[in-house]
Amino acid sequence: MKLNSSTGSFELSITGYAAQAANYRERSNLSCRISTMWRQQADTQAASMRTWEVQRLVNVLKSLSSKAANRVSMLFAQPGLAVDGMALPNDQYRLNIQFGQSITPTWHQYPDFPLEMDMLLSKSQLEKAIQELSTQLDTYPE
Repeated sequence: MKLNSSTGSFELSITGYAAQAANYRERSNLSCRISTMWRQQADTQAASMRTWEVQRLVNVLKSLSSKAANRVSMLFAQPGLAVDGMALPNDQYRLNIQFGQSITPTWHQYPDFPLEMDMLLSKSQLEKAIQELSTQLDTYPE
């Protein structure tokens, strides 16, 4: 799922399943990659996420896109990623992405303070991102 805006870009990609789970609860861990770009500075971080969390993100973004909800919020316990979204007039959407300390990009000037990226997207950009993430998730079911 790649999001581009005038201020930068954010990409969440599933790269595969995480290492073999030690217990039943960890059976749906995914290895993911979080890439960011801001002012010509790029960074990529590895992150572990759960299948059901990524599926919930897809569902939350779908409800925003379809305007079933005007505001949405999603928090990943690990790696400390949060996504807040808001529907704006004229089929525009604002996504605010907050990064926990473990996945703060190296280009962030104040690593002790949380980073937030504001993304202004059109309906087609949001729907394309949802489709990309859904397709990736279909490849790695729970």
